[in-house]
Amino acid sequence: MLGEIHIICVDPAFGGRGLGPGLVEAGLVHLHAKGAGEGMLFVEGSNDAALGLYQRLGFRIVRSDRAFAVTLAAAP
Repeated sequence: MLGEIHIICVDPAFGGRGLGPGLVEAGLVHLHAKGAGEGMLFVEGSNDAALGLYQRLGFRIVRSDRAFAVTLAAAP
């Protein structure tokens, strides 16, 4: 079974204190206890700090997505 960590956030004022790895590891422990054999998450490709953290924790990139947007004209 695949388990997903949906959101991990640390206030930038508390960055660099080791909170991120602890949160991710706690999430993985929880997923494993619920029967997941694999954990996954999504991260912005421009978030270098998060990418580094997840790679240090053993995550690997398995898919890259793109999001598209367009500015719409105001309704008449």
